[in-house]
Amino acid sequence: MALELGIVEYALDQLAERLDEAPRTLAGYGPPDQISEPAPDHTPGPSYASRPMERRILISLMQNPGQLHTGGPTRSLAEQDFTQPEHRFLFKAIQSLPPNAAQDPWLLNNQAQKLARYDGAPPLDFAETSFLMAVRAT
Repeated sequence: MALELGIVEYALDQLAERLDEAPRTLAGYGPPDQISEPAPDHTPGPSYASRPMERRILISLMQNPGQLHTGGPTRSLAEQDFTQPEHRFLFKAIQSLPPNAAQDPWLLNNQAQKLARYDGAPPLDFAETSFLMAVRAT
């Protein structure tokens, strides 16, 4: 368990460093050179953008949603950092729900499905969101 948490913490630190180095604009407003240039390819190395790593990050956020608002590495996470559409909507759901509700897998999954519908996305794959149900059982 400690090794797994260390891996998640390392991945979050890597993500925070990458995000801190990347230029950000607010809703597309910023200098034209930042808007017109495509995002640089990320360098090879340990990837946090794998399905299991994204799941671990989401599980960690679900177990402690308050970490999104503290000064830790998850503070700089954005929905675009997740490669799976289901993971993006689960992240948005964690952000949109009160912390105690974001810890409930059923409410979290339901909110993610609603957000996907509101955004016009196809229904989320239950097989990809069901890993949350196992969290509550442990």
